[in-house]
Order: sequence, then C-alpha cells, then structure tokens
Amino acid sequence: MESGSATAVVVHTGAGPTLARWPPALSGSASSPASIWRQQVHWLMIRFIAVMVPLVFLINGLSKHNWLEAFLFAMAVAVGLTPRCCP
Repeated sequence: MESGSATAVVVHTGAGPTLARWPPALSGSASSPASIWRQQVHWLMIRFIAVMVPLVFLINGLSKHNWLEAFLFAMAVAVGLTPRCCP
C-alpha cells in the first residue's frame, strides 16, 4: 500500500463546466432535430414515471401493509427517475 501527499495549484478556471458546452447541437434552436429528440425522450420519461410510481406504491403497500412507507418509497422512486433538467 502506498501513501503520500500532494499540493496542487490552480492556474486557470473556465467560464463554465466543459460538459455544459457539449454537444453543441443540443443547445440549438427549438426546432432542431436534437431538441425534438430531447422533447420525445422527456415525454417518454414522464409516461414511464406516471406508470411506475403508482405500480410501486400499490405493490409495496399491498405486500407490506404499511401505506405511509409505500407512499414515501414511491416518492423516492419518482425523484430518482426524474432526469436533471438541461440548460
């Protein structure tokens, strides 16, 4: 096993994260193919969440008979499935 220490010096920082600028096609106009694809993916995710969260709630509630815990778990699933919004 190796151990040690290090010191770093920051010489330059950018205006924003590099990943925020990649890929450039995704930040195009509202009618670009990338934005249309992104909108379709968002609607697909919304439909998936709308189906999965009630199913998780019902299955968990019926199997454990603890409806408060089932509700909280379903909300956690909903939050976990929600994608991060793009700039």
